[in-house]
Amino acid sequence: MLLEGADLNKFVYSIAKLIDAPVILLTNDLEYLESSLDADPSDIQIHSRTTEMQAHSTYRQMDAIDVKGYHYVKENIFFQPIFAGDQEFGYLVILLEAEKAIQENLIIAAEQASFLVAFLFQSEQALLEKERNHLSSFVRDVFNNQYSTETELFEKSKVFNWRFTFPLVMISIQANISDSEDRLALYYRILDSGLLERIIASTMEISEENCKVLYFNDSVLCFVSLKNEANLKSKLTRIGHSVESNFSDKGYIGVSISDVVYELEELRQAYSNSMLVFTIYKENLESKSFVHFYTDLGLFRLFHNIKDTTILEEFVLEKLGPVLEYDEGKEVKLLETLRYYIKNNTNVQKTADDLYVHYNTMRYRMNTIKELGIQLDNGFELTEISLACQLLQYLEMKKG
Repeated sequence: MLLEGADLNKFVYSIAKLIDAPVILLTNDLEYLESSLDADPSDIQIHSRTTEMQAHSTYRQMDAIDVKGYHYVKENIFFQPIFAGDQEFGYLVILLEAEKAIQENLIIAAEQASFLVAFLFQSEQALLEKERNHLSSFVRDVFNNQYSTETELFEKSKVFNWRFTFPLVMISIQANISDSEDRLALYYRILDSGLLERIIASTMEISEENCKVLYFNDSVLCFVSLKNEANLKSKLTRIGHSVESNFSDKGYIGVSISDVVYELEELRQAYSNSMLVFTIYKENLESKSFVHFYTDLGLFRLFHNIKDTTILEEFVLEKLGPVLEYDEGKEVKLLETLRYYIKNNTNVQKTADDLYVHYNTMRYRMNTIKELGIQLDNGFELTEISLACQLLQYLEMKKG
């Protein structure tokens, strides 16, 4: 069968016929792949108290499998891990009738079959890896302006079962995992699961063909063609947090979302902009996951382009030095008061409410700030104070 080029589906049916028992193939995450059963995947329910991906640990804690109402308990399930070297591909599951015991010849057959299934998995993975490399090269060509018209681009994308249309956004994902092999393993786990495409398609109400996920420049990059832009930011934020919750078990996850791209000429710059988010928030990723939009960087985009940070530090000290010096060793921070005051458009009562202090306490603090030489009555001076506050936040963030 291998020499004839049989696929997994045909192979699973042949194994089932050979051992005279139903066979199911599962991924490492216990997700359905193939089976010899005349049943829809939704009719097959796996009951387990764990989805850990170590060989045998899942078997020991598997409670049962239901197929169209028929209940197989743990004693009637034979669970064979599929290995090739150190790589785990999933599990070959054999379902036995209640009166049947697990015989030695069945164990031998399952072990031998698992070797051949592993070979098929490896062959399919080699083909998939080749396709992914072609896709990565295609995207690189797009960013390097190798396609002169959108029509040419759209036609080429069809080769990858991708409906590439504008407008679109790009979602980039990076993980704070120092070991490059572990980091790459997580990225390929995201790609192999297909979960990201399903989350995006469901949230954005689009076909999975309207989004494409790939490994690109040591990150996962996803193109999302938009059906409409209603509640766009809210939907993209939900997608970002779904990525965090599903894939942050091995390390912190950073999600960067580009601005909306309307034409071919904007693509490369939009991608570069989204990468800037990771540059600016790199230190933050060492302690927590995040979802950030490029459009929310605001003045940080300008600050980042000033290479000599001493200029920025000098401006902060010039405008906020007396306040920073006053705050040292004190529980009440005038800088926090100043930031809330600017945020609330110089509304003293609103600032007092936000800081949970009495109005007279707030007035006292504002008088102290003015006595330190911070002029807030002049609009131009207030603008520079506001700029200095944001600069300080940027500098603190860069220092982690």
